[in-house]
Amino acid sequence: MATDQLTAPVEKLRNALAEPSVGREGAWAAALCASLTELSLALQTHILDMDGRAGLASTVDLTRPSLVREVADVRREHADFLKQVQEFVNQVQRTAEVFDPASSDAVAPPRLPAPTPATGPMELGTLREEVERFLAALEEHQNHESGLVLESVTTDLGAGD
Repeated sequence: MATDQLTAPVEKLRNALAEPSVGREGAWAAALCASLTELSLALQTHILDMDGRAGLASTVDLTRPSLVREVADVRREHADFLKQVQEFVNQVQRTAEVFDPASSDAVAPPRLPAPTPATGPMELGTLREEVERFLAALEEHQNHESGLVLESVTTDLGAGD
């Protein structure tokens, strides 16, 4: 099933989130970024499989208007999930830069830190919580996808009995 291709990347991301970040913020952010990138690739594959000619969306009864709307909602959510994963990757990269040891060279003269841009680093706890909420929403989405296909296949409209 298409959902299975997301299972390993989601678990890898959950494991990265569960790792302690204190004292190893840069390594934690790098592992999180790698996991998010892997999830992004798996999500792209999932979307192609879902929307392809032989994908799960093709098994939905598109003669039923309610299911057509739900398939359209699922496709919009796919685009939103991809965008959100990329935003997380960008945020983690910006946050990792703050903890880059190369930026605090001991022989360089003391200097003021660069001003934080409006879209600067995020507090790691907040970042962790946002990614966890994202994963919960993705899991709910996967359940909705499965339910949509199941409803399409198993619902008897009562015609011709």
